Amino acid sequence: MNKKLKIGIGIGVAAVVVIVAAAAFLRHRPMIDPADHPRAVSIGVTVGQDGETYDYDIPESGISDELNDALISLFLNTEMRNRLLPRPQSYNIANGSVFITVKVSLEHSSMRVNLSNDPDYSSAQFGDTHYHIVDHQKLYQDVYGLLSGVMTDYAVKR
Repeated sequence: MNKKLKIGIGIGVAAVVVIVAAAAFLRHRPMIDPADHPRAVSIGVTVGQDGETYDYDIPESGISDELNDALISLFLNTEMRNRLLPRPQSYNIANGSVFITVKVSLEHSSMRVNLSNDPDYSSAQFGDTHYHIVDHQKLYQDVYGLLSGVMTDYAVKR
């Protein structure tokens, strides 16, 4: 076997290994499993508006059964995958920016759903591990739409 053929086979094998590893690493999976009996236990929203920062903290007692069911339904129909790059450790709250965190209690653990109009911020978080939310912008818009009527009751200006 000549040297060029050996190099070509080596490159081909390496390419197959990289493709298989990437497919396994970036595999989509459901964000939550209904068997885990998910329940939204708190919601935090930070909004930058007119040079001010507003926080909306909705405790479990402020989350109606209807809101919980709607949020959990959205999360059950969402997929996640491993992140290629680490999530930013900080973010700026500028005019028009919105950051939403929904803490979800699961049967044996908990998770945080981090959503924003800044796509780098969005993630499904289990402990210190962050996963990329597939179609995070749609999920952000749907969750924000659900919360927009409830948030005003929990506003706190910084």
